[in-house]
Amino acid sequence: MKLKFKDMFGKTQDNTIRLKRKIFWFFVIEVLLVIALLGFTFFLITVVLN
Repeated sequence: MKLKFKDMFGKTQDNTIRLKRKIFWFFVIEVLLVIALLGFTFFLITVVLN
């Protein structure tokens, strides 16, 4: 019983690490998208003003 519990705990720990990695990558992609959008809007504004 203890061994099974340990295996389950190990699996859950692995899943949390994987989930954290997914959240981290999602955050990175979100930041990159925001930067890209800001850059694009700034570029459009400069083109319109000129």
